Amino acid sequence: MAKAMVRSDDSQLSDAPICGTVCMFPVQYLSCVNRIWVCTFFRFLPAIFLVCICLGCFPGSQRTASPEPDFSTDENISAHELPDAVYVWPEQNIYSGSRVLIQTFQSPAYAPRIGSYTAETLAKQLRLHKVFGEIQLDGGSETYSPGDWRYLLAGQNCDLLITGRVNFFLEGSSQQPSKVVVETKVYEMAGDFLHLLWHMQADAFGEPRASKDWYIYRSPPVPAPSGQELVQRCSIQFANALLHVPPRDH
Repeated sequence: MAKAMVRSDDSQLSDAPICGTVCMFPVQYLSCVNRIWVCTFFRFLPAIFLVCICLGCFPGSQRTASPEPDFSTDENISAHELPDAVYVWPEQNIYSGSRVLIQTFQSPAYAPRIGSYTAETLAKQLRLHKVFGEIQLDGGSETYSPGDWRYLLAGQNCDLLITGRVNFFLEGSSQQPSKVVVETKVYEMAGDFLHLLWHMQADAFGEPRASKDWYIYRSPPVPAPSGQELVQRCSIQFANALLHVPPRDH
């Protein structure tokens, strides 16, 4: 009986460490697994960072949207960019020293001031490009008759008359595009008659850029270029045409 009790005690004593080992095993195992994951994460952290940069996850990696171009100078537009349509042009371009009078352009009813702005912008671009010798801007009515034009030219001592109208003007936003259509004509005083030298039309169109999702960064939307910027673009195209259609004789 004593041996049996001893064996029973031994078995109980021998079971204690085993039970303790089994109880401690999950804690040690989890600690080891955590260390493995932490080491693996830091080992691949540079690679993860590079992949995130390539995918544009971070704000610094997102390429900033380039600002809308300012068409008030000829640095942002090709010297060979011409209006969409040149219907009439002279046989020879011999008007570099001419004195020019620009009449206020006709405006659509829904944008009554855009005609005046278009005429001013065209005058600025013609001076900038040195298209003519002298340029004057008439701030009077935009609905003169041909008889009034002859009187204006004689009174201002000018050789050429530029008239035009804004056929379409749409101011865009972040949701819709902008569009401008401008038509212009250049007349020469020939005796008692006005001779048409140039007849052109320029169409300018600009779309907004939607926002983009870059996982943890969302780029803001970029609105369409303003209608005035498109008018400037049309004016530069007209200046290019008056210089290069036909090529100017030097």
